[in-house]
Amino acid sequence: MRNGSRITDFKNYKKMAVPYAKEVELMDEDGVVEVHKKYKYSIDYVIPKVGAKQDWSDVRDETWSVQYTEGGPKTTYTGVDCIEEGESDVDGQKEVVMTLTFVADGRILE
Repeated sequence: MRNGSRITDFKNYKKMAVPYAKEVELMDEDGVVEVHKKYKYSIDYVIPKVGAKQDWSDVRDETWSVQYTEGGPKTTYTGVDCIEEGESDVDGQKEVVMTLTFVADGRILE
């Protein structure tokens, strides 16, 4: 769901790594510093065969919920921005699939 609107033109969903800390070089040793957590994920968007494809450049500070199986676990992201519209691939079923990458400030696992 994008801001409460259901979207069904997606094929795959991938959660990406979440950094909690970063290794830094200090004068005499290495250290670790905490980093601001950002939650990244990507979704493969199936471009419609008929009609205009969606424009993802306007995704700014939105709320997204991803539930990949009916009744299964749901992940809600807050403060979502689309940071990349990737290349398009055509699969064996003649679908045109584009990978979209998002970054979020918050994540709620339900």
